[in-house]
Amino acid sequence: MIFRKSTLRWSGRSRLTRCSSPCANPVTSASLFAALFLAAMSCKNKISSGAVVPAPNQDAPLQPAQPTPMPPYGTLGSPATPVVLATSSPADTPLQMSSKERALARYDASLGQRLAQSAQKNMLGQTSQGLCYLSVGRALEFIWPRGFHDDGGCGTLDLNCRDYARSFAEHWKSSVHGIKIPLEAVFLKGNKNGEAKATGFNERDAPVGSVLVWKSCSSNPAGHIAIVTQKGKKAVSDFPHGVDLCPSNELIGIFMPVRK
Repeated sequence: MIFRKSTLRWSGRSRLTRCSSPCANPVTSASLFAALFLAAMSCKNKISSGAVVPAPNQDAPLQPAQPTPMPPYGTLGSPATPVVLATSSPADTPLQMSSKERALARYDASLGQRLAQSAQKNMLGQTSQGLCYLSVGRALEFIWPRGFHDDGGCGTLDLNCRDYARSFAEHWKSSVHGIKIPLEAVFLKGNKNGEAKATGFNERDAPVGSVLVWKSCSSNPAGHIAIVTQKGKKAVSDFPHGVDLCPSNELIGIFMPVRK
């Protein structure tokens, strides 16, 4: 009797094995709770990161993909917009050098200074002696050692065969004298060899050491010749004077010292 009573009592307490409700099962309840907790945390993380997870709608029909709208006609990126190649504006393009600037780029300042010093040493006094060509010729001899009469007479190399100042410009020949003498004719007119040069120079533009030649000066048909000793202001022949001693319209030659 005691054995049966214990059996019945034990059988009445064994409810875990006889319970039909799943909620009463502690193992099943713990697993379900853990799954719900993980799902809730996953949704929280997606919401906090800005991701939107729409609820699936299996009943909604599939929509066709919409094409990307094209920009209006004539706007940037439109197929109708013509391609325009970039070009430089006049402000971006460097200005080309003038003939005067190109000539000045060849100027030899060191030689110019030596010519000016030589002219001052060879002047004959403080007033005109009527020997401008003689003084300038002597001043030029250190760059042209054989002097004006280098061919022994009035030949192609003789700039002084008539012994007057304007002869220097009238008989200048660039293919001959321009090679032998480190001077360049940057302004020349009335040349017997048909040469002419106009680069925008006048007697005030001529740099130091330049040789100036006038066709006439103070009604003197022999003309005048001098070497610039101070740009725009002073020159020396057989005496010191200003660069504007003679009329500008009588200027027929400017010969600038250049690098050879």
